[in-house]
Amino acid sequence: MKSRTRLFILVTLALALWWARDRLLPAEVAAPVRAAARAPRPALAAAPARPALPTAVKPATAELPQRGAFGVRAAGDPFASIDAAAPVARAVAVAAPPAPPPPPPAVAPPPPAPPGPPYRYLGALSEKGQPPSVFLALGPAVIQARAGDSLEGGWRLDSIAARELVFTHTVQKRSARMGVDGEPQ
Repeated sequence: MKSRTRLFILVTLALALWWARDRLLPAEVAAPVRAAARAPRPALAAAPARPALPTAVKPATAELPQRGAFGVRAAGDPFASIDAAAPVARAVAVAAPPAPPPPPPAVAPPPPAPPGPPYRYLGALSEKGQPPSVFLALGPAVIQARAGDSLEGGWRLDSIAARELVFTHTVQKRSARMGVDGEPQ
């Protein structure tokens, strides 16, 4: 082999071993630093005594969240994610929305209008000394009626005029007019 080839293989092998050693060997762990024992400070006799705070007064820092480790990066990894402390939830008083107005009271629908009289006008009869009468058809039946007569279906014939007949539905107390041509008016 040529010396260049040997040198290339040797350098490649050295780099591979160096890379494998960093990856395969456990990383050194730093020992925690012990806090130095502090000697207690002598009490100062000349210092004035602080007045005690009333129990109702809290220091201003009492409401602040405790500071924790905001972000601890992995050793040697500049791109490690930082775990931030969870945000502190604060209670906020919110006024309840006003109650909706009560629904309007339900109004009963008006009773349905009675259908027009089921009769068909056929003709009229006027005799001397007698009140006028009319002939009405109800299906195949022919009825002779005078003013004030009660008819089938809850109807009463109230008046007979030259051009119209006036009926009243006795149950619903509503009146209906029918022209002598047979059309309701």
